[in-house]
Amino acid sequence: MNKIKFGAIVSYFGVIGIIFSKAINSEEKNEFINFHFRQAFLISIIILSLNFFNLGLDNSLFRTIIWSISIFLKCIGIFYAYNNQQKNIPLLGEYAQKWFKNL
Repeated sequence: MNKIKFGAIVSYFGVIGIIFSKAINSEEKNEFINFHFRQAFLISIIILSLNFFNLGLDNSLFRTIIWSISIFLKCIGIFYAYNNQQKNIPLLGEYAQKWFKNL
């Protein structure tokens, strides 16, 4: 696996993956890594926000739904990155590319 594909895939592994991906891409500024970085960044922000909201609720069903959606979206993103595709993840992908185009 080459460095570019690895950088794109690792971005989907939570906050640590996002930091690591950005470090890998700091030298070359590869658009493929940036594309998947933006997707993963938006997923992480949404999941962290929903988990923060759930602290007050302490609802295990809500937590399970958040976790399931997160895993599903990250698996789709990893699949696209592994297959060298720059396809948006469902529902959120186009927003990630608009909102975080400067990252």
